[in-house]
Amino acid sequence: MVRKQNVTVVIVMIMMLVNMVPVFAQGGGAEVQTELLPSYRLNVGQLGHIYQSWNNCSGATISMGLSYFGYPAFAREDQEPARQYLKPNVEDQNVSPWQVVDYVNNQVGNLYNVRAVARRGGDLTLLKTLLMNEFPVIIEKGFDPPDEDWMGHYLLMIGYDEAQQVFFTYDSFLPTDTSTGRAESYDYITEYWRHFNNAFIVLYAPEREAELQTILGDLWAESYGWLVAKTTAQEEAAANPQDYRAWWNLGEAATYLGEYQIATVAYRQALDSRQMPWRTMWYMHGAFEAFYQTGQFKTVEELAYILQQVTPYIEEANYYRGLVYAAQGNFDQAIYRLNLVLDFNPNFYPAAEARTAIQNGTFVGPVQADV
Repeated sequence: MVRKQNVTVVIVMIMMLVNMVPVFAQGGGAEVQTELLPSYRLNVGQLGHIYQSWNNCSGATISMGLSYFGYPAFAREDQEPARQYLKPNVEDQNVSPWQVVDYVNNQVGNLYNVRAVARRGGDLTLLKTLLMNEFPVIIEKGFDPPDEDWMGHYLLMIGYDEAQQVFFTYDSFLPTDTSTGRAESYDYITEYWRHFNNAFIVLYAPEREAELQTILGDLWAESYGWLVAKTTAQEEAAANPQDYRAWWNLGEAATYLGEYQIATVAYRQALDSRQMPWRTMWYMHGAFEAFYQTGQFKTVEELAYILQQVTPYIEEANYYRGLVYAAQGNFDQAIYRLNLVLDFNPNFYPAAEARTAIQNGTFVGPVQADV
């Protein structure tokens, strides 16, 4: 399996990096409400609530969020257009935030005058500020459903109450009072939101983009959100070296910042803990990217094999196996794997881009380091 690292060395390394967060220029400058009200709730008369069809929290939740802009989400079948795009194969076990944003911005946004952005590194105050300014927000979080092991879940935030210390939500899986929303404590959101580096998706009308930029500030730059997530994970791992989620979160953030060596060290710490929920790599795929970019192809293959023994319905496993084959010069096997991805989900365009590069002779991959 993966090589064990000296925890003390790793902690020294992350403490050296913990304060390396640059400052970005504030965006927008538009007038927004910044002083938090004691409580606020979106107009539920503008919102539709639907319970998800099987394996479709992403399609159901984005449909509910879009209903604030006139998108139909009042009957169970209203989630089908989103499901058909996000999950052409109903067995698909994961939809990532970038795919949800792609659906909004490239499929339905022009019809309903709405756009979406996805970021990491959010906090409770930001959620409240967005809601108070009439921006529906979806978070990606961990979930422990009854009689099931841990999994990922999308949740639509519709309001909050400071006195009660709760958010009001529209949940596609759990019982929800549509007149008020389902109450979830601040503590619950804090704990389960961190499982995904505090990922959130904001829906907004294009003409309000300047307002949204003002609220997000530095977070308008996607890279800054990952820097915030990285710093948070570094601090948590330093405070508790046994916190496997902190290590995994650090790996995810470092990967998306292109710091692949740091990422692989963090991922190995998490994997060596043997505490990671078995569905983790259904939803978070940075480990594939980090080990691939550092030429650790055997680890990529091992992780893909383990994942595919549990479920064949994760596009990223075949995608990264295809990239490994291509980097090794085995282009027939690479195209075979990428075709498996595209047969399963034609909208997974990274696979199409990689296949085109191979066919055009322009594919360039890293050099294998673990021969």
